[in-house]
Amino acid sequence: MLGGALATLYGRRASVSISALVHRTAAGFVISTRPVIKAVGLWRVKFHESKGVLVRMTEVYVGDDGSLLETDDPQEHSRAFNQQYVDPGEELTTSVTFPPTNPSPSVIGWQVYLKVTAPTRLAKFRSGWWMDQVFVPRPDTKEV
Repeated sequence: MLGGALATLYGRRASVSISALVHRTAAGFVISTRPVIKAVGLWRVKFHESKGVLVRMTEVYVGDDGSLLETDDPQEHSRAFNQQYVDPGEELTTSVTFPPTNPSPSVIGWQVYLKVTAPTRLAKFRSGWWMDQVFVPRPDTKEV
């Protein structure tokens, strides 16, 4: 009985990661990302329908006081995968590319986030979530 209870509580698990690259084009900088989701539990992980898989990108710049800040207007891409679930042991990968951007000179790079949200197995009104993030430096930023 205890084994069944533990399987119910911990059977829906996932591992997520994201990587990103920046490409300089004539139209500006293009950020391409590679989100990866792997179900590592006993049951499939079914994503929430609207924003179950969210890839978000924000510009990062240095503030007047020397602190790192992010812009208030992130670019987002939801529903990155064609399917709404990942089966146990399965790994999903895809690419998400953000349109060209011409950032101000104060921008030193981009912060890219991956967030996966799924309903819990027993209480549908509750959610489990996994997240990863990566910083992508601006290619023309000079090291000091």
